[in-house]
Amino acid sequence: RLAIDPGGRRVARSQGSFTQITGLPGKGKDAPSFEGSDPTWTSDGRSLVVSRPHEGRRRLFVIGIDGGFPRLLTDGSVP
Repeated sequence: RLAIDPGGRRVARSQGSFTQITGLPGKGKDAPSFEGSDPTWTSDGRSLVVSRPHEGRRRLFVIGIDGGFPRLLTDGSVP
């Protein structure tokens, strides 16, 4: 699955349970990769939302492309 950022400069590609971002300046073939699938860019193109397992369920996380840790978006109250 592919997701193109709103500016058309970066692509998030999901294979299996991992997502890789390509097109980041200076990254070349060392594009970041992280756990998560079904990537979707935020409207400003600065973060990516992915689905990944957490405490026995699939939950949504937001990941900033400039680094940092994934932040949980869903609390599990909705199946």
